[in-house]
Amino acid sequence: MDFEADAVLLKYFSDKLNEIEGWFNVIAPEGKTITELKSELTELRFKNWKEIL
Repeated sequence: MDFEADAVLLKYFSDKLNEIEGWFNVIAPEGKTITELKSELTELRFKNWKEIL
């Protein structure tokens, strides 16, 4: 994912966390929480994608 697109997605999740928590269970893998998703997205954001790709 493009770094800027990831940043926009993380901001959206941060700004809309309460709203998202209400519908997240529809898209969440079984046994996962919105907090885990946010953590995973943050981890992915800080990877050196230029080096990886």
